[in-house]
Amino acid sequence: MSSHSPADTRGYKFLHKVFLVGLLLKGANAFLELVSGLVLLLLPIATLQSATETALRPLMRLLPEGPWHARLERLTASITPEGTLFAAWYFLSHALVKLLVVVCLVKGWVWAYPLSIAVFAGFMTFQTWEFFHGHAIMYMLLNIMDVFLILLTVNEWRHAMRLKHLKTA
Repeated sequence: MSSHSPADTRGYKFLHKVFLVGLLLKGANAFLELVSGLVLLLLPIATLQSATETALRPLMRLLPEGPWHARLERLTASITPEGTLFAAWYFLSHALVKLLVVVCLVKGWVWAYPLSIAVFAGFMTFQTWEFFHGHAIMYMLLNIMDVFLILLTVNEWRHAMRLKHLKTA
C-alpha cells in the first residue's frame, strides 16, 4: 500500500482545483440569477420595458429585417406582469437551489454529492428542453458546464468515500 493518501496525488489536486473553480462559476451564476430575480420583482414593468427597449435599440438598428429582428421585437413586447413574475420566480428558485448545492459541496458533506448530481442533471434536462424550444445556445453552454461539474462531483464523491474508508480501516 502506498504511503500517500489519495489527497496527495497531483491529479486529484488538479481536479479538485477545477472542481472548486466550477463551483465558483456555478455560485456566480446563482448570484446573477438572484440579482436578476430581485430586479424583476422590484422594478415596475414600465421601467423594465423602457430599459429593454433602450438596451436593444442599437442592436435592432444593426440587424436587417428578418427572424432575429422579429424575435427582438417580440422580446420587448412580451414584458408583462405575469411573464415578469414567472421569470423572477424562475431566477430566484434556481439561484437558491444552486447556492444551497454549492454551499453543501464546499462544506464537503458526503450526502450533498449525489443530491448535487441529481440537481445538475435536472437542470440539464430543463435546459435541453428550453434549447430545443427556444433555440438559445446559452442553455447548451450551461449543459456543457454542468456535464463537467457532474463528472468532477463524481470524482470528489469517490475521493470522499475513499477517505472515509481509510479513516475507518
